[in-house]
Amino acid sequence: MARPKQMTKLIHVRLSQELLDAIDRLVKTGKYANRSEFIRAAIREQLKRDLGEAGSESRGNTNS
Repeated sequence: MARPKQMTKLIHVRLSQELLDAIDRLVKTGKYANRSEFIRAAIREQLKRDLGEAGSESRGNTNS
């Protein structure tokens, strides 16, 4: 199910080549549309683990 479009902010992140290669392998399989989509999904999952379902994105807070 597609998520509603929200205002997004551009951030810069440094990743090791090893992590980038792993992300690229998943993108090539078609599991994710691109690197950004993988990173957003990974962040959402980590927020769910750390904050539960009431994480900042589910409350609409995108200004962090």
